Amino acid sequence: MQEPPEMSLKRKALFLSLAWAITAAAMTIIWPISWTFFWAFAYYSPVTWLLSFVAERFLSKQSDNFPIVVGWFYYLALTIVALWPKRRLWFYIIYALLLISLALNVEGCREWSHASFS
Repeated sequence: MQEPPEMSLKRKALFLSLAWAITAAAMTIIWPISWTFFWAFAYYSPVTWLLSFVAERFLSKQSDNFPIVVGWFYYLALTIVALWPKRRLWFYIIYALLLISLALNVEGCREWSHASFS
């Protein structure tokens, strides 16, 4: 059986750029002034949501920016790790995790901004 061809770095970067661009567009549609505090976007990442349940006592002793820093490190790590694998399957698994995380994050920001589409 022949091994599937490797995915090029250029194509991976294109996929990742599209994911982030669509997320940015979604945030702009939800609340156009969201760009004024884009640094807080990572506050609603799945990893910070899990931290809020698992380490509530620990987080209360940290600064208010701790969840944001953890969230951005999560997204940075996930994006860099997505560029690493040579096999397509691993890239698509990591890419799916990134897409799900970004979608949940956009939903968290929508809930926070009380945006209504009805």
